[in-house]
Amino acid sequence: MTDALAAGGAALDGIYYCTVAPQQDDPELVEHPERKPGPMMLVRASRELHLDLAASWMAGDSLS
Repeated sequence: MTDALAAGGAALDGIYYCTVAPQQDDPELVEHPERKPGPMMLVRASRELHLDLAASWMAGDSLS
């Protein structure tokens, strides 16, 4: 992915993902703070990359 982006002149400052697999089928249940919809990956990225979350936007993978 990073190679494909670089070929197009784009770069990522960080890549964040949760390694904890879900145990329940309820998508609204926060089983682990780094799993969606928990905020910890976003909070961690904001700290590490010095992001102003109030001036940031986020794209999701579903209409909700």
